[in-house]
Amino acid sequence: MVDTGENAGAGGLRALRATMREQRRRLDPQRAGRAARAVLTAITRLPEYRTAETVASYMATGGELDLSGLIEAVRTSGRVALLPVVGPGRAMAFAPVAPDTELSNNRYGIAEPVVDRSQHVAPMELDLVVVPTVAFDGECHRVGSGGGYYDRAFAPLARQRPSGPVLCGVAFALQRVERIVPQPWDVALDLVVTENEVIRRVGRPARRPAHEHGPGTSPGP
Repeated sequence: MVDTGENAGAGGLRALRATMREQRRRLDPQRAGRAARAVLTAITRLPEYRTAETVASYMATGGELDLSGLIEAVRTSGRVALLPVVGPGRAMAFAPVAPDTELSNNRYGIAEPVVDRSQHVAPMELDLVVVPTVAFDGECHRVGSGGGYYDRAFAPLARQRPSGPVLCGVAFALQRVERIVPQPWDVALDLVVTENEVIRRVGRPARRPAHEHGPGTSPGP
């Protein structure tokens, strides 16, 4: 396994990202599809998923796990499904996505909902956020794409707030590395789901979700 080490620096992270992205792209499509289905099933069985009223996912790009089925699973269970919307200054909010919601590619070529800004939801108001991951380790540290959007959006979680969203990283098992040395601004994931396992961060603070799926309501698949 790769160890990002204390001296990896920006160059080491760039190399790690390039390596992991290439490995994702080389995956056989059938294997990638099986992995995505396994991850989707695992997410829908999480207690954090079953109690969430708002669930944010993402649109896959660059060989990421395709979890497009999660949006439909959330909607059919009566909850609110959301996708990221990037704004100026590398800000990020989340917008609800319905079956008839128009999607348009942003400046990174990633589809996002076209809705009025009044419908945007602040990151800290979400219950469960499914986070795309380039690399991760056994302590749920994450290497993302390098834009810092998720770290900025969820920076309050680094201060161990008593409430806020659960961050669920998703990745292929091959994206696991031995160790990632976090930077001061990095926000750790609460758990990581791969096609093989669910890894939970040891010692993560318990947090109350902003909303909670009430009793008697179908939790979805």
